[in-house]
Amino acid sequence: MRFACIPVLLVASLALAQTPANTTATPAPKPFPTSVNAGTALRRPKPSSVAPDTPVITIMGLCEAASRPKTGTTPAKRAAGSDCKTVVTRAQFDALAEAIQPNLPSAAKFQLANIYPKLLLMQREFRKYGLEKDPKVQRALAFTRVRSEAEEMAKALKEKADDVPNAEIEKYYTNNPSEFEQFELQRIFVPKERKQEAKDNKPEPKQESAKSSEAEKDSKEESTEAAEKAKADNAKADDDRMKELADALHAQAVAGEDFEKLQKQAIELAGLQAGASANLGKLTAHQLPPAHLVVTSMKPGEVSQVFVDPNGYYIYKIVSKSTKPLEQVRADIKTNLAQRRFADAMQSVEQSAKTVLNETYFPTPNAARGFGGRDQHGIRQITIPPPTPEPVAAHPAAPSPEAPKN
Repeated sequence: MRFACIPVLLVASLALAQTPANTTATPAPKPFPTSVNAGTALRRPKPSSVAPDTPVITIMGLCEAASRPKTGTTPAKRAAGSDCKTVVTRAQFDALAEAIQPNLPSAAKFQLANIYPKLLLMQREFRKYGLEKDPKVQRALAFTRVRSEAEEMAKALKEKADDVPNAEIEKYYTNNPSEFEQFELQRIFVPKERKQEAKDNKPEPKQESAKSSEAEKDSKEESTEAAEKAKADNAKADDDRMKELADALHAQAVAGEDFEKLQKQAIELAGLQAGASANLGKLTAHQLPPAHLVVTSMKPGEVSQVFVDPNGYYIYKIVSKSTKPLEQVRADIKTNLAQRRFADAMQSVEQSAKTVLNETYFPTPNAARGFGGRDQHGIRQITIPPPTPEPVAAHPAAPSPEAPKN
């Protein structure tokens, strides 16, 4: 059996087959009738019980390239292909599925089994029409082969990059201790504004005259300006009060007061119903805001300065420092190193030669279209815009079947 190239239609169909199934609960199946043995009814042969040389797909009417019609068949039968068949064994099908995607799910294999015969039939028609002799088709197939080979090479580089030696993982862990240092932190947060009580907004009486409406409009505009000014003044006053509160809480924290107690005071004085705990647990440096990273250099028991952010004030305390054990971060290190190794391998290939484009013929980068990022294999995407419609040259018609002789 010859393995044909699988087009985008096949890949898309297989991708759909791997979409997670709907998790909506379905009604329980009805019980089997008492006359049927439920265990026997549910017993099905397992795919693993099928021998490697057992046919799993049989396409009646499709001749294999090396097959010949049986002796004694009539020309009509030979033309119709009634004595032809293509057989795909389990070993052949498994090899095809593995080449498309390792560990292909059962649902995707089922779709492949339904699509593959159609592709072979279209391939037969392709050759019957002699399209392989068309120069345009030859160029398209040549480009498809180049792209397929590039994708397979990218897969090979990815597999090699994913095979990160343990020694490399351990070396990275040893040489980058700061990345795995974690800090048990406590934090006091003081908002910049206090929560204001909701105002009683009563509906205003309906105006009965145009004159009174205009006067009311002017009055409303003046009231709005005054309200906005009052709001700004109140916000500044709140900010000043909350800044004083943050400084007072900071002094108590430095004196050794409990952070959880101080955080509770901040919540109550800010007029909030509830707030986060002062205990943040263990965090790494990259989990902190960049402006607060200085706390990672403090000693256990030390209290930070008051950090000012647009939404409030922050005070930290280092409870303890520790380093994550290697086994806890081994998988993350391996993933990061694999990505870096793959990127380096792809860059090495791309930079092994220099490409020079004719700037007169090709558009400038800002005007160029149809070029995207990389696909899952690291290959740069090329989206070719649809060509301008033009008359299509008729291909030679397929030879008509030979008429049966009487």
